[in-house]
Amino acid sequence: MHRSLTRPVRVVGVATALVLTLAAARIEFSGGFSGGQTGATLAVDHPCATPSAGHASCLLQVVPAATSSATIAGLTPAAIASAYGLNGGGSGTIAVVDAYDNPNLESDLAVYRSTWGLPACTTANGCFRKVGQTGSATDLPRADASWGEETSLDVDAASAACPACRLLVVEARNDSMSSLGTAVNTAVSLGATAVSNSYGGPENGAASAYSSAYFTHAGVPVVASTGDDGYQPVATIPAALPNVIAVGGTTLTRTSAAPAVRSAAAARVVLGSTAVSTRVDRDIAAVNALKKALKKATATLQHRRASHCTSKACRRALSSATTTVHRLTKSLATARKTLAADRRKARTPTPAPVPVQPPTPVSAPTTGPAPTVPPTTSARGWAETVWSGAGSGCSAQVARPAWQSGAVCTGRSIADVAAVADPATGLAVYDTYGTSQVTRTGWLVAGGTSLAAPLITGMLVRSGAAATYSDASPFYAHAGRFTDVTAGSNGTCGTALCNGTVGYDGPTGVGTPSSLASF
Repeated sequence: MHRSLTRPVRVVGVATALVLTLAAARIEFSGGFSGGQTGATLAVDHPCATPSAGHASCLLQVVPAATSSATIAGLTPAAIASAYGLNGGGSGTIAVVDAYDNPNLESDLAVYRSTWGLPACTTANGCFRKVGQTGSATDLPRADASWGEETSLDVDAASAACPACRLLVVEARNDSMSSLGTAVNTAVSLGATAVSNSYGGPENGAASAYSSAYFTHAGVPVVASTGDDGYQPVATIPAALPNVIAVGGTTLTRTSAAPAVRSAAAARVVLGSTAVSTRVDRDIAAVNALKKALKKATATLQHRRASHCTSKACRRALSSATTTVHRLTKSLATARKTLAADRRKARTPTPAPVPVQPPTPVSAPTTGPAPTVPPTTSARGWAETVWSGAGSGCSAQVARPAWQSGAVCTGRSIADVAAVADPATGLAVYDTYGTSQVTRTGWLVAGGTSLAAPLITGMLVRSGAAATYSDASPFYAHAGRFTDVTAGSNGTCGTALCNGTVGYDGPTGVGTPSSLASF
């Protein structure tokens, strides 16, 4: 079912990727890539296949053209904070539920967070935890490159939205809705403050059973992506279930009012820890992160060897631990060489960066009516429109809740809320497990409502209000606190179910967060 079964996988060493990426002369901060392309004209990679009945597909979209060089393109954590007014806030535990395993997840997360100056989030310091759907850290599912990319996006997006939050990754045994739902239950039992689900499948007659068995948790928000195929006559689940928060998507672009940031030095985020402010600082942070990871991996390997376990699972775990130690040892050596080289280069002055120009405005079409509704522009200097791929629809199985004011159909409509999802204005993501056909460096640009869901989950946890969201009703009660997205369309339904409009609409719900106070 998955492309990963035939898709070649190349594991890129952590420090090797750092050598390439840190040599880049610039790091894009603005929404979109050079030239201000939009999602409608870009060829995107959809790593996961269309799901069969009772199963789900990851909703990640990747733009290969954006990562053909060593330049890191895409939105940074600082850009997300700027666009959505994320200042201060608290912490908590963000649970990420996906199918299958990504064996490089923790080490890749270390590179992502150290590159952007976010505090370390590791197993050793208690910030990061990865378990299988039963809650065991050793009983993990088989690895899968396609879902692995999804999981990398999810933890990077959650980190960008709430850098001080803990991350709990629960990997379902497979992509069946029952296994994924079991993983959601496990996440809640392990103390999740909110649960992010970046996957979905077509609604079926089991919606009610799924809802009661897996996706209803009082005081713990369950957040899900609405899909990436625009308006559809069949709604996506779990997003359309009655107690799930359905997250749609926007195209996010920077206007001239937004700060121009060209480097990780300028884009650093200070969150109670030392900010990464220079290339050498990033190298030092990477070396330290790799040293900690190697120390932990070595201890794990020693434990595996001392257990003298002969079962198939134990042999597999021992082999994996050995491979991890070898990989981290080589990566650490390369990272130390990079640090030495960059220290030498630091003595040579570098030219001042060229100021970032705002994206080129999209010209009115030469035929047909000219657009009459401008993009929604925030005071912080960011503009949002409906992303053409944002999923929306009306449930045939779930009745419209009383709290869903402004809805345009008799059933439960999706979305409830939205955030950036257009892969053309997506997030810079680091993944070395499933990226051989996408990037030579480990860095890629990813979008889809798979991006929007963990962003909203992270913001919700950071706001401190998560416990009040047992369903999506508070979004409608506080609709005036969100930025209403009134332009753009994701289909031809002829109603607000697929057109951005004043008030509620299907692609973006009540709108996008204006700040943490929106929640």
